[in-house]
Amino acid sequence: MLVKLLALLKKDAILATRSKVWTMFELLLPVFILFVVNGMMETIADQMQKGTKEIDQLGDYSKTSGIVFIPPQICDMKKIEPKILFRNGSDQVVGEFIVGAPAPAFQPVDPKYKFTEEDALKKMADCEQATMIVHNSGKDFTVFVPIVGGEIPNTDFKDGMSLKGDKYFFSSVFIQAILEVDKPDNDKHRLSDNIEVNKIKARDVKIPEVALPYFHVIIGLSMMVTIVNVVRTVVTEKSTVKPYLSAIGLPGWLFYLEHFIATFLKSIITCIGALKYFMDLKYTSLALLMMSVILYIIGAIAFAILLSAIFTNAKRGIEASLVAWIIIMFLPMTLDEDDLSLLYSININYAYYFFLQKVQINSLANFKLSFGELFNTTYIEGTAPGYYFLMMIFDVVWMIAAALLYDRYGGKLSGIKDLFSVGKGRKKAGSDEDVILEGCIENVKMRSKAVSDVELNNVVKVYPTGERAVNGLSFRAIRGQVSILLGQNGCGKSTTFSMISGVALPTSGSIKVAGVDAVRQKDKARKFIGFCPQYNPLYDRLTVLEHLELVNALKEGPPHLFLGEAKQLLQAIRLADKAGTHSANLSGGMKRKLCVCMAMIGGSKVVLLDEPTAGMDPGARKDVQMMLEKIKVNRTILLTTHYMDEAERLGDWVFVMSYGKMAASGSLNYLKKKFGSGYVLTVVLDVKSDRKHSTRLVKEICHHIIPNSRLKDQRGQMIEMTLPEDAKKKVVPLLKVLESIIAKKYKSGPIKKLPSALKEKIKKLRITTLGLSLSSLETVFIRICDECDLVIAKEKNLEDKREIAEKNYEMLTEMKKNKRVTGTALQSSQFTCLLRKRYYYTLRNIYQLFFQIVIPILIVTFGLHSMKDEETAKPKKLEKLDLNIFPKSVVVMMKGSGKTDHYNKIKSQIEGFKHLTVKEHDASEDHEKLVREYYKQKLGFIVMVSENVARIFYNHAVTRASPVLTTLAANWYSEHGPYNVELKWLTSSKEEASNKFFLFLFVPFFLMLGFALVTAPFVQFSIEERICKFSHQQHLTGMSKMVFWGANILWDSLIFIIFCVGTILVFLAFDRYQNCLPLIILVYSILLLAILPITYVASLVFESPAKASTLLVLYQMVLGIIIVLTMMILSFIKSKVSSVITPIFYILCPPSAFLFGFFKTTIEEELKKDPEGMLSQMVEFKKLWDWNGLTRDLFFLGLASFVSTVTVYAMQNRATKVAIFDMRHSAKKPIPKKPVRLAPCKAVMLEEQLVHRPQVKNCTVVVKDLVRVFGTFRAVNGVCLTVRNNECFGLLGTNGAGKTTTFDILTGLRFPSGGSAIIDGKDVVKHNYVGYCPQFDSILPDLKCIEALEIMAQLHGYANPKLAVKHVLTCVGMVEHAFKNVRMCSGGQKRKISVGIAMLTRAKCIMMDEPTAGIDPRARREIWEILDWMREKSGSSIVLTSHSMEECEALCSRIAILRKGEMIALGTSQDLKSQYGNTYTMTLMVKKISERERVIKGVQKKMKEAVLKTALTNITTSLVWELPKRPGDKWSRKYEKVEKLAKKLHVKDFMLTQSSLEDTFITLTD
Repeated sequence: MLVKLLALLKKDAILATRSKVWTMFELLLPVFILFVVNGMMETIADQMQKGTKEIDQLGDYSKTSGIVFIPPQICDMKKIEPKILFRNGSDQVVGEFIVGAPAPAFQPVDPKYKFTEEDALKKMADCEQATMIVHNSGKDFTVFVPIVGGEIPNTDFKDGMSLKGDKYFFSSVFIQAILEVDKPDNDKHRLSDNIEVNKIKARDVKIPEVALPYFHVIIGLSMMVTIVNVVRTVVTEKSTVKPYLSAIGLPGWLFYLEHFIATFLKSIITCIGALKYFMDLKYTSLALLMMSVILYIIGAIAFAILLSAIFTNAKRGIEASLVAWIIIMFLPMTLDEDDLSLLYSININYAYYFFLQKVQINSLANFKLSFGELFNTTYIEGTAPGYYFLMMIFDVVWMIAAALLYDRYGGKLSGIKDLFSVGKGRKKAGSDEDVILEGCIENVKMRSKAVSDVELNNVVKVYPTGERAVNGLSFRAIRGQVSILLGQNGCGKSTTFSMISGVALPTSGSIKVAGVDAVRQKDKARKFIGFCPQYNPLYDRLTVLEHLELVNALKEGPPHLFLGEAKQLLQAIRLADKAGTHSANLSGGMKRKLCVCMAMIGGSKVVLLDEPTAGMDPGARKDVQMMLEKIKVNRTILLTTHYMDEAERLGDWVFVMSYGKMAASGSLNYLKKKFGSGYVLTVVLDVKSDRKHSTRLVKEICHHIIPNSRLKDQRGQMIEMTLPEDAKKKVVPLLKVLESIIAKKYKSGPIKKLPSALKEKIKKLRITTLGLSLSSLETVFIRICDECDLVIAKEKNLEDKREIAEKNYEMLTEMKKNKRVTGTALQSSQFTCLLRKRYYYTLRNIYQLFFQIVIPILIVTFGLHSMKDEETAKPKKLEKLDLNIFPKSVVVMMKGSGKTDHYNKIKSQIEGFKHLTVKEHDASEDHEKLVREYYKQKLGFIVMVSENVARIFYNHAVTRASPVLTTLAANWYSEHGPYNVELKWLTSSKEEASNKFFLFLFVPFFLMLGFALVTAPFVQFSIEERICKFSHQQHLTGMSKMVFWGANILWDSLIFIIFCVGTILVFLAFDRYQNCLPLIILVYSILLLAILPITYVASLVFESPAKASTLLVLYQMVLGIIIVLTMMILSFIKSKVSSVITPIFYILCPPSAFLFGFFKTTIEEELKKDPEGMLSQMVEFKKLWDWNGLTRDLFFLGLASFVSTVTVYAMQNRATKVAIFDMRHSAKKPIPKKPVRLAPCKAVMLEEQLVHRPQVKNCTVVVKDLVRVFGTFRAVNGVCLTVRNNECFGLLGTNGAGKTTTFDILTGLRFPSGGSAIIDGKDVVKHNYVGYCPQFDSILPDLKCIEALEIMAQLHGYANPKLAVKHVLTCVGMVEHAFKNVRMCSGGQKRKISVGIAMLTRAKCIMMDEPTAGIDPRARREIWEILDWMREKSGSSIVLTSHSMEECEALCSRIAILRKGEMIALGTSQDLKSQYGNTYTMTLMVKKISERERVIKGVQKKMKEAVLKTALTNITTSLVWELPKRPGDKWSRKYEKVEKLAKKLHVKDFMLTQSSLEDTFITLTD
């Protein structure tokens, strides 16, 4: 497992280094946040040094002592002399005490100088007249003290976050002032001559120590991008590479562990930043703090892993992770610790927050908390920090465990049953039959004795929905053979592969892989398996060799043999030159080659290949086929494919599945004899021939010589006749007659045998070439499927269905002839259908609406709920200062030398408080030693009396220690004491102004978060629609871009408005902002105008919906947080650079202009109440519509709207795009063509001459000198071609030959660098109106089939779109699946809908890009029929590209072949085969395996030119040779020669066929 883990981590490291932008963003964001926080802390520290000083000794009470005090700068907004006003019970002010003034400090005031208590408090709050007020009534004093930090202090330490100094110095100073006022004339009644009050080990309290409980927010924000990236990556890989990796032996837990470790390693930079933060905290174990932050980071990653396991959609997962993390990160700050705190700590943010609180309390008590003291509660109340530390560990464990369990059982209780069912017997399949068609399983004795590495016995798979995907399947795949598994789409092939590979468990039956039970010993069986799934499980940024290295490690292949095996495989498949290429830069065919190599690497004993050559050109397929032939010797290869020619070439044994069961199996010869229809004769007519008359003549000739022959197909100049298998002896006479007609030898022997009437007719027959091929496996497959339908589904009316479909197409054609809806009616219809499309999408993504509207409204509600109004000059809390409020603790009394008369009185006074325990010691003892001794017992304070001087040393971590002990000391010193002192805390006007300022900034911050979640998903729909090319399909209908974007704008605006209305209702519910609602609506409107085009620009730039929405959310949220923090700092330090920084924010993030605009709009009403007040001095504008007010914000929002709108227009307007393209690319002319080794094609030269004529008639498409250049690479060079009216034109080429680029130009996706392309008389650069079926289904997966078709029909302007769609559904055979979600359709069903969309076009040209890719032969034939109807009945011209040569032969009247961007061949399929197909294929079937060697030697002796193509290792009775084709060769002579050879060698049967179009293609392009 360690080897696998290291390989996975190496992969992650490579991907991280190659995803530079995202990785740097992920790594640098924590650094940036910590840098900002650190800068903020340093700024605050500087301000603190300016505003206060540390005073270790609070006071020295003696006759001659003065007051040492530097007041906090609470009234720094106004310059006022710090003083204390004294009042008696009346309104009159008795006097004032001016701090720091020369004696006498206390002075009486003018009797006129008086005011009520309420006025006094108000004046004090406004920093007028006094810094504090003392109300005197006898021995009772009530003191009004301003609160600087917004909350009543609960600990006796410097409140650094308030930036204003020690609040308790106020209480110390006013008590000293009282004593000065009431100073006795003599010292007789004083307990001591001098009393000092000192802190124990007084020290500076560092800012990080003060902010420690909030450190989890700093780290939480730093981890936000990491969490999003984990969710995005893991959820994406879960649906792509994870099933594949599991199939080759990767345990699920290791998959998550890999991502866990890789993410943590990237988070080390956050740990380093935390280390710098913790370095100043000397009173807490650094190791403990680092361990806690590491635990928290691990917990954040575990949280991301858990959400990744739950979600299957990356977009939903990202949205949920962002919202959930922000909520659970800030929620702990709203609660105080109580009895349920440990339960709350199941959220790791709670656990970490409470843990840091406990650490802070111990640190402030100078108690160095370490691992050994985690459960010490000496200086804290409530739960020990150790429990919260353990809860953090528990949180990590439960989240990881939950993720693994959810991944294993899919969140379903029923899945737990699987945990206990593995070791038990499987269910029996019941009474289902193993085989559908009786007598269709070839019985070969040697197979039963051969070694089988894949063996299925009565396997059944029933899905939870009740669908029986596999129904009693049994078969054996033999070692050393390529076994082909064929079947229609949906018959259970992929499910069978999933069960063999262990990805899915069978409901019943048994599966053995290499003799190992693949159900009970899944992990052991997987070691033998190499798997190539139907899709490409590749990492874009890994190279070819790196993929193979990763797979080899996961398969536990020998590392020392890897390089040699990899090179061998890559050379065999012609991929060696791409070993260092990233998979993203490979063509589709090359990616499939790589997947095949991944299945082979590591010495896989069993190789499962699920459509391995899908998307490959014939040459690439041949490379794969040759490799499989070489490596199959000691392996068992099981392969599925929809290319029947591939199955014929590779298949040693063929299994045909239908309805989840085995329908038939056997060798190719067995199946062809049982289900085949003999030979196919191909006759190609001259271009000038009368097609109908010539077809009748060819039929008549064939019927005369072979009565049972029948017409198979007629396309253009090509006629295909089926010749029965039993008429093999009559083939030669027929070939001789046709060869005589070609040579125009009408008096030759074969012609003379014809009837007289026929002899005269054939003189008008013009034949250019002919060919002979064997009935294909495709024909066999279709017949088997038809017979299965008769048995299972009882379908007997297949011909009737075809007739009904054809009639419906004819009715659709009549509808096309009717006048199209035009003008305003068409635009209105298109607009409404586009809105309906958005409605369907939203309906199927209702969770997105929840995250897009409900969650943002809840966030705003939370923000408003967190706001609290504080009333100025209203007492918040009353506190009495005496030892009763001192906590239960130890008091150390120390009696020294000299005069100590009053020691006992002091002692008895303290002992009067039962909660205080007095411990006596001699004054000679070291008091610091006593401090260490009694700290663990919660030391309160130390009183040392010596020489009649009392010194108090107090523990400054104890709540209220300073004012209580100062009062106590004052009473000892006072003659008339004891005095009773009460505190009343007030909020100052400055503080109130600061609170209001940040309160008004707080709401737009939450609004900005809400709008980020509302607007970011706008890009998702646009990108999805663009990537799947459904938007391109819509534009090809001729629809206006204004209509298209107008519908999107309206729908997105509706979502935006719903959220805005929701927020306004929340404002009303909280009784906020009623007076400024019109201005709020204005700001909302301008934001809408700005944000929509910004999101649309993003939708045109990004290719991934999830990544785009994630970055947009982070872009707005992270910048929003940074902006708010920066504004807080600037406001605090009163910086003048804000006027410069604010516009920069607007440019970097235009939505930030909304934040400030909303802030100014809502605060303006408050400013009107007091235009000259403190709040007014904190903002930079005087009037709302000043430039620095709302005007600047709206201007920048409007500017952003204008710029982004112009950008969207430029990116979408065709004329603008053409102009920009022309500016960037100079016009290119064709360069001389590269020489080819074959003879030049005359048809190509004639085509070039044709397109250069002044007028080209009867052609729908005319391409002249087409050139497309990408940098220095010339993808298309001087292509010239025409597509005639009603013609199906095939455009073929290898991967990278230029056909896709040519297609893109013809469909308007790209512009040409030179030359021209005209479709229906119009230049494709200026106008593009074609029907289009792209290679990959261009349908939104969240639409239903009927909905997609209705949208396209309405866009095309059908007067009755529903009727048109009904006809289309009937034609493509999708009536039963009309209301099925496209996402749930099989590959064949999706292709049918794509073809249906192309059918709806009224254009004269239809572009079909691999219309039948990935679908079974039967569905393919149905689509072929539809394409024929398009050409024949609608008069449409079709341009077709395909990798299926059989498809091209079936459909195309002419075929062009491209090679390296140039057209090198053109003609009918038979023309190309006759001109470039230089071989015949001879097949001899022996009676027994033992006769193979004799027959091979016999052919070697009689036909020395024959090349054996069947590998000697291939155990088969069919032997294939390739015979060279020489000029002058006649079909009849060659056939006679082979027939004689077969008789001499006494073989069972023989066949002679021409080289296929695939062979010809390879010859031309190799």
